[in-house]
Amino acid sequence: MSPEKTKPEHSSLQVIDISPNDQSQGGHIHITNNVLGAIVRRYALSIDGVVRFPSQGIMDSLADILSKRNYERNILIEPTGENDGGTTITLSLILRFGVSVPDVASAVQKIVAEKIEELTSCTVSSVNVNIVDLEEVEDGEAVSEAASAKTFSALQS
Repeated sequence: MSPEKTKPEHSSLQVIDISPNDQSQGGHIHITNNVLGAIVRRYALSIDGVVRFPSQGIMDSLADILSKRNYERNILIEPTGENDGGTTITLSLILRFGVSVPDVASAVQKIVAEKIEELTSCTVSSVNVNIVDLEEVEDGEAVSEAASAKTFSALQS
């Protein structure tokens, strides 16, 4: 009897199969975009100079709730193709006014790729960072945004 592939519980979500080629381990491992999105969110916001993700409109938020999408529309996770098994991640951010935009964007690219590969074993082909705005930020506001990101991640768990 050959092993049967099963669909993950949340079949409306995209999944990445990271199962080893040797199926003697006993099954498949599927990681949803929600998991990857949570990792991207947490580590992108950990970079000094990143203020937040852009706000979503109420209709986008409602659509996310109805579709059980738990990660932001500002994070796009796409497979790069059947052959290489890699993933392309695109995220939009607002940075603190006065930071070196290329340096912060590069730091985000590096940490996101490293953490996705470290925590999920998924291959990251590229990380595209769109800087959509700069904001003046008081020290307390930056701490508050980081705290709300941790709260958001905790609520998803």
